[in-house]
Amino acid sequence: MKGKIPIKVVMLVSYDYKYVYDTLPLLYNNADIICLSIDKNRQTWSGNYYELPDSFFERIKELDSDNKIQIYEDCFYDSSLSPMQNDTRQRNMTRDYVGKDGWCVQIDSDEYFYDFEAFTEYLQTLDPQKPHNVYIKWINTFKQDEDGFFVINSLEKAAVAVINIEKYKAARTVKLKRTRTYFTVVHHSWARSSQELEQKLTNWSHKDDFDTGLYFQKWQKLNVENYREYKNFHPMRSGKDWKSLSYIQARDIRELMAKIPEVKRKIMFKHNFLKSIFALFFRPGFYK
Repeated sequence: MKGKIPIKVVMLVSYDYKYVYDTLPLLYNNADIICLSIDKNRQTWSGNYYELPDSFFERIKELDSDNKIQIYEDCFYDSSLSPMQNDTRQRNMTRDYVGKDGWCVQIDSDEYFYDFEAFTEYLQTLDPQKPHNVYIKWINTFKQDEDGFFVINSLEKAAVAVINIEKYKAARTVKLKRTRTYFTVVHHSWARSSQELEQKLTNWSHKDDFDTGLYFQKWQKLNVENYREYKNFHPMRSGKDWKSLSYIQARDIRELMAKIPEVKRKIMFKHNFLKSIFALFFRPGFYK
């Protein structure tokens, strides 16, 4: 559209490629370009190999009704770098690939954006001539059982959109003042099968930051009988950022997404009433 700043969505694809099928439709209509960034050797940031079936690319073609999706394949694993450094390197290389003439919105394959249309409308109100580093709020799912999700009672801030920056410094973060909003992304990071979570913990960029084996055992023990006992359990940051859990009945991620406004308000008002009142009136995206 004339006068609009291009919205370029970057999504890094790896062993958890199957989540892309659900995350893409949430973004598709309001993105100008969607770039799927894939290691051509099918290696993770830790150098381990994974399989990406041909059916993945066939499914992407089916989803790409308006020819918006670009596939960028390159060597993103460097054995001389740490997993976090490889993470950052891939994001910078992909940013260069899509170009800097617009908003670069980095959404990982396990992140479900709630009301992406409203978020892109908000981005268009910002001055594109100035550097911007826009943060949203994460709602982290920690585990899933047959009837629902264990959701962390914390709205974590997460970098998502940037414009007019030279490069990322660590993953999606940049050395630039944050523009904070309350638009919401549901992070499906931990709510996976045991096998999938083990794969993630041995390959992601934080794999060397804590005892993943011990923490995985703690995750396995969680259930509806004991979830209220999990207090201050973040694997890093001395645990303090994850104060407690809620249990939300939902058969799948779609049902959970339908409850996000209710879940978000519950988390906000439960843990920080004064900040909630401020956000209600002054932070973009609170009602979203």
